[in-house]
Parts: sequence; C-alpha cells; structure tokens
Amino acid sequence: MRAHRHAGDTEKTLRDYTHYLREVLAELNWTLTPDGIREYLSELAEDGEEHVLHHLTTALKSLLKAVLEPRGPYLFGLLYHTFKTYRARSNNRVRLPTIDQLRQIWQNLPTIESRFYFALLAETGLRPGEPFTLTIDDLDLGHVILHIGKVTETKRALIAFLRPEFLERVRNNYSPHRESWVERMAKAWEASNLFGRTSLRTLS
Repeated sequence: MRAHRHAGDTEKTLRDYTHYLREVLAELNWTLTPDGIREYLSELAEDGEEHVLHHLTTALKSLLKAVLEPRGPYLFGLLYHTFKTYRARSNNRVRLPTIDQLRQIWQNLPTIESRFYFALLAETGLRPGEPFTLTIDDLDLGHVILHIGKVTETKRALIAFLRPEFLERVRNNYSPHRESWVERMAKAWEASNLFGRTSLRTLS
C-alpha cells in the first residue's frame, strides 16, 4: 500500500531545510568553503546527527544548484562535490529520554563533577566535547551567562543564558567542591616541586 503524503509533511520538510540552512550558514559566518563545509558535516557525523545530516546535505545541494550554478559554475562545482547527500542508515528514529529518565540518570551520577557536566550539557545544548574547552571564568554568575568561546575557525563566539536553579547548584555545590579540590591539588603539586609558580597560579 502506498503511503499518502500530506501537504503538512512537505511544509515541515521545507521548514526543516530552511532551519538547517540558516544554522550552517550562521556557523560558517555566511561564507561557504570546502573546508568549512567538511568540518561542519564531520562534527554532525561525530555527534550521530543522521536526521540533521540528511536534511542539511539535501538542502545545501539544492541551494548550490539553484543559486550558485548559474552564476559561478566553477565555484559551484568546487562546493557541490565537496560532500555527498547523506542517507540515514535507518528510518527508525531514536526515542528521546523522558524528563523523569533524565532526572534518574542525573541522580545516579557518582560525583559532583559528573553531575555538573551533565547539567551543563542539558542547560546549554553544548556538544559533549565542548565543555572541556571552557574555563570557570567563562561562567558569569552575576549576569547569569555562560560565555562560549570560539572553538574552531568556523564557530562564532556565543553566550548561553542559564536558569537561576542551575546557578544556585553551581554556587552551593560545585563551586565549594571545586575550590576545595583546587586547594588540595595546589598543595600537593607545590610539595612535589614538579610545577612552577606560574602553573600553580593558573590552576587557581
């Protein structure tokens, strides 16, 4: 039996295409280059974003063909053949965890650090590796903002607004724990004579 395609399905697909095109263009500072496209798509692939990859590569191919091919055939060919249209391996969508399941995961995390990391990802939408590029100075508790620095040549500097509940946990739980850890580690490293004063000041 042939499935019926509704007008709403086509409209949703077009909205998805537009959304992903705007997102990739903004991430690439509205400048398309072969390296920039490859790097962006590679990051999506590492994060397992199969659905996004399919829509984005399809939409980007269409955009290049409709807009660039008539005006700049050479540049069109250069960008168009930089990547292939991604085909998802399966049509089965991943079932996202419920709020209760996320709370259960968070409660079962073994350390304050792992809870802070998990909550930070949930609050900001950062990719799993991106929190490790931040420092404690990027967390502005006074203005309820996290400053996200420029990670790669194709990423812009961003900020994320945080909820008061998250900041309260940072102040009451994570910050005292971190200060205690830094103090213990600084004393241990100073006693070992393996690190200079500059390194110890950087730690604090």
